[in-house]
Amino acid sequence: MKEDLSYIPTKMEFEEISLDTPGYFSYSDQQSGNTGADSTDTLDATIFMFIEMENIIKKNYMMP
Repeated sequence: MKEDLSYIPTKMEFEEISLDTPGYFSYSDQQSGNTGADSTDTLDATIFMFIEMENIIKKNYMMP
């Protein structure tokens, strides 16, 4: 801003974010070429395994 507007603002500008805002921690169904955080990959794998365990329990105990 100093170069463009010849002054320095006194307050930082905040850009509002949403769940659809792309970024390092955002989730995308198309993970190819997208380098996300390791914690995002770990959380995704944990959720997938939790769902798999739930399905195995339902199948073995014949629960609806």
